[in-house]
Amino acid sequence: MNTNPLDFENSYLAGLTDATGFFYANIERDQDSNNTKISLWLFICSEDRFFLNDIRKEFGGIVGRDRKNDQLYWYRSNDQSNPNLVDYFNKYSLHSRRYTQYLYWRDVHNMIMNDPFVYGSNFKSVTKLCNKLNDINIYSKWHKPK
Repeated sequence: MNTNPLDFENSYLAGLTDATGFFYANIERDQDSNNTKISLWLFICSEDRFFLNDIRKEFGGIVGRDRKNDQLYWYRSNDQSNPNLVDYFNKYSLHSRRYTQYLYWRDVHNMIMNDPFVYGSNFKSVTKLCNKLNDINIYSKWHKPK
């Protein structure tokens, strides 16, 4: 097992994401306050938790162990890590259907970051993009992140 830290000045993370990652949009309504929150995640699965921890250290996010397979680990981005990931993937492009997923994911991210009314008048267009992202995401059919 390689324990050398990853170098993020190359396309390694893009290749890993093409192979084992996916982008996901979670739309959640708080029952108590009736507020809605959109969470955007990048998930990457690997048997090598050291690589995933390097990604977490570089970009933020969390690493956990799969509940069904204790040999498998996952990385999940969060709101704080997403701007750094946008910068990375704008520089190092994806080369599979993940690229289309990323474009939807990035568009939703930019709308949330740049539009103070994203949860008001523009909410319908944002949720439409989220649904497009999740519809093309094969993993979302059988693996709904919790």
